[in-house]
Amino acid sequence: MDAETMLAEGRVLAAIAPNVVVKLPLTLDGLKTCRTLAREGVKSNVTLCFSANQALLAAKAGAAYISPLHRPAR
Repeated sequence: MDAETMLAEGRVLAAIAPNVVVKLPLTLDGLKTCRTLAREGVKSNVTLCFSANQALLAAKAGAAYISPLHRPAR
């Protein structure tokens, strides 16, 4: 789950086809990986997003897609 490993795996997956989207967790290392992949032209889907602020962080990192998760009301 570290940035270097995710980056290596993301590059391998992106090489499969031009329409591949790499799925990344919304963690600090996931956002670092997202930023690097975006600069390389690789699209990513950032998951485990629980708030609007987290979605903004993912968007600023260059995520092409963001998958929000809903927390049930308590």
